[in-house]
Amino acid sequence: MAIKEKKKSKFDIVMDDFKLFAKNFVKIVDNNGDIIPFNLNEEQSEFIDNFKKFSIILKSRQIGFTTMSLAYCLYNAVKYPYTNYMIVSLSGESVSALFEKLKFMNDNLPRDKYPFPKTERDNRGELLLSNGSRVQIAASDGKSIGRGSTFQYILLSEMAFYSGDQSKVLTSLEQALAKNPSSKLVIETTANGTGNYYYDLFMRSWKGKTNYKAFFYGWTSDAH
Repeated sequence: MAIKEKKKSKFDIVMDDFKLFAKNFVKIVDNNGDIIPFNLNEEQSEFIDNFKKFSIILKSRQIGFTTMSLAYCLYNAVKYPYTNYMIVSLSGESVSALFEKLKFMNDNLPRDKYPFPKTERDNRGELLLSNGSRVQIAASDGKSIGRGSTFQYILLSEMAFYSGDQSKVLTSLEQALAKNPSSKLVIETTANGTGNYYYDLFMRSWKGKTNYKAFFYGWTSDAH
């Protein structure tokens, strides 16, 4: 006698799809100051459909890839227990601003209706959930970041503007990325000329000469 598979709940269906999670559970503040659901735009959706373990983005401003990455980080943190996440940006001030956006998303999850893990600890450099998942931040200062830790998802925001040794920062984080098939490392930045490590890495990736998949979204993109 065949055993019937248990029908998935609407919550489980949404949690199996990041785009549905963002639309149904993530709140963001738009340019008018209004709190709205996070519906991915065309470029964000295309990236989510095609990004790989290592992805590098060259973008124009205000397309929303940083917001998308923060939401994707939170999605994984609430879905997968005991996983770690790292967000890196230019300075303590800029990475703290990103972290506040992620915390806003976390604070506005509908925990009164659905079984999302609770917030256990929320401080300047760490968000710890009751399922054991942890999100951390770091400012890029040329020093090794993430040493001794293993991360399921790593975001390097505005890497082209990192002072110090960009290569050293990236190498340290690549070594800290989890070895499982679903882990991801994403670099996203606007351009900062041609004389930096990021530019060389992007151009080599664009030509298919690295293990990074390159994405370009310019000022003609619909989201811009």
